[in-house]
Amino acid sequence: QQQQQAQWCAGYSEQGSGGCCQCGQTPGNYKQYDQWGPQGASQGDASGGCNQSSSYACNNPGWNNYNNSQTGWNNGCAGPPPCTEPLYSGRTRAQWEWWITTPCGIQWCQNKRREADAVADWMVAAWGEEYLRSGTGVVDVGGEPGWVAAAFLERGIPCSVVDPSWGLTGKANQLAPVWQWNHHSHPRFQVFKHEFDNQFCRNNFGFVRGISAIVSLYGDEATEPCLQYAAMSQKPAFIIACNECPRFFP
Repeated sequence: QQQQQAQWCAGYSEQGSGGCCQCGQTPGNYKQYDQWGPQGASQGDASGGCNQSSSYACNNPGWNNYNNSQTGWNNGCAGPPPCTEPLYSGRTRAQWEWWITTPCGIQWCQNKRREADAVADWMVAAWGEEYLRSGTGVVDVGGEPGWVAAAFLERGIPCSVVDPSWGLTGKANQLAPVWQWNHHSHPRFQVFKHEFDNQFCRNNFGFVRGISAIVSLYGDEATEPCLQYAAMSQKPAFIIACNECPRFFP
């Protein structure tokens, strides 16, 4: 949360273009930051933001999961969002589409792609390109919008994504150009808009049996099933539990 708040400060003024009143100060020293821009601005309006100083525990109105309304960013961490539009990691599709074009969003996408390249390079060094290309290739569970898949595909390694939110979040960007590949291309790319669970494994037995390795970065609910399948099948796996969702994987 503190990192997110600090990121929003970078490159923005206190009023009119969004951002918080803490701009230019050290992260964690949160003064009142209820200036989110004028009425009707894409960031919300001046009544949004958190009115609680020296803390990110927003109560009224709040910080997380902005929903473009007078209540600001999710009507407080403890309150429900003021609209029923689906949220993906705390933002709607439109909010993600807007945010990834901001300086902070562009940097975030670049960091995600660097992380994906580092993971792919490590797995190639550990298990070899030939092995990773075998069978149906690597599977990335929870891989929207395709940073990891793109990293493997650009290395000539087939990769598939299993994620029920594929294509819905608004995170698609040029650093994950997976649209260049499909299930007929070489290397092969497939998408399964499904949760990675026992039902998926039963319904796609041939595909799952041919998986060369499993990847899941911050997969929330998918972490446990990925670990279980990797242990049961003795498949190599690179899994990082989400550090922000201990309720899914303590």
